[in-house]
Amino acid sequence: MSRAPVDVIVVTIIQPELRAAVAALGLREADREADGAGTIYYRGAVRSAQSGRELQVAVTCVGSAGNPHAAAAARDAIAWGRPRAVLLAGIAAGMRGKVRLGDVVLAERVVSYEPAALVAASAGSRVEARPESEELPHAMNQYVVDYHPDSERLSRLLGRIDGSLPQPPTGAGSELAPTIEIQRGTIASGEKLLRDQAGMQALRELHGKIIAVDMESAGFVAACRRDPILWLIIRGISDFGDAHKDDRLHGIAASRAAAVLADFLAFGLDLAPRPPTRQRRQISPRYPDDRTRVLGEQLQDALDRREALAEVGARTAEVDQEIVQIKRQLREGGQLRAGDTLGDERYLLLEPVGRGGFASVWKAQHRAQREAVALKVLHPDLAGDVVRRERFLRGARVMTQLDHPAVARVLEPGAEDGGFYYFVMELAQGGDLRRAVLEGRLPKDQVLPLPTAPGTACPPWSARSTTWC
Repeated sequence: MSRAPVDVIVVTIIQPELRAAVAALGLREADREADGAGTIYYRGAVRSAQSGRELQVAVTCVGSAGNPHAAAAARDAIAWGRPRAVLLAGIAAGMRGKVRLGDVVLAERVVSYEPAALVAASAGSRVEARPESEELPHAMNQYVVDYHPDSERLSRLLGRIDGSLPQPPTGAGSELAPTIEIQRGTIASGEKLLRDQAGMQALRELHGKIIAVDMESAGFVAACRRDPILWLIIRGISDFGDAHKDDRLHGIAASRAAAVLADFLAFGLDLAPRPPTRQRRQISPRYPDDRTRVLGEQLQDALDRREALAEVGARTAEVDQEIVQIKRQLREGGQLRAGDTLGDERYLLLEPVGRGGFASVWKAQHRAQREAVALKVLHPDLAGDVVRRERFLRGARVMTQLDHPAVARVLEPGAEDGGFYYFVMELAQGGDLRRAVLEGRLPKDQVLPLPTAPGTACPPWSARSTTWC
């Protein structure tokens, strides 16, 4: 049974983070379900004040600390829910003097501080730091910049989590922020559990804006980058990475992070509705023979299977190779046929509408946009001639700079697919010049200047024709 995709998946690491996120989002035990591997997800909806619609949300818990665990869990979650955004929410250690206990950090950047190389030196060898850095995706950064938290809303969300505002453990004193304060900054992520304040401060040499440290953000971001997909990390500060860590602050920090999470989903994130799923093509191409028809049907079946695999995040390498082989068989002898596709399956060839010394023009359809276009395809026997091929593509590039009623607009210049070189133009209805002259549709005073006066515009009724002028 096909599962509807979710808009947002929230990844947590430990149980207090999971419980806080589920409560803040108003999810219930009845919303709980598991995937084929046994991973548990809580599903529900959050009303977005930005878009005016409900965002479908799911929350899961990794259960183990560390970047490898976070990366694997994030990849599984993306394959399971096919979301457009993934958020990591929970607790982290903070830089003393930069944040207070209970503050919430929205990551602008994640620095993976542990990558290094062991290089030869005069006295043996030395460790050379090679940190990696990843910035917040532009669209998500815009949502964060435009997000305006409200203290009263956040207080109500905290009350939803455990029925009362969390109180600090004895001894936290003035280091605990009395209310939720949100800061934007850089998070450092590695495999070391830091319990040394000097070690924490040393990380500031890698990036001056580091204000929090954790063990999951780098792996989480690496998983999101594969798609790519929008991501955000929300961390409540539970300690300062020293020997004075108090685990009783886990609940407070997790609750505050969860409150910000719920508030951001409702008042910060603005995801537009998903585009409609591509439907199986409605056009029946004209095949010249039974062999071509069978290959065409096999190609469509392979394309559908690749789409189904991609929707669940599965590997498509085998079916990709199958598609290449079928297309190669369809194009034996260098001939394109109605029903073939170009441009990584974007353009479906419908019928030839013109032919010249250099190229043929096909009427085609953009399969996603369902719009008619014209494809000008270089003759296969000329594709191996570098000079002619470059002249063909250079002409397309020049046409992109022209704007005139008598010149067809080039929509996509200089493409290649399976050895066929082509470019995409707008399709204008009309006909060819020869037929227009023979049928007497052009007055003599307009016909004569066409071959004799360079630069003379075509008649207005033939403007932007793909085969005239």
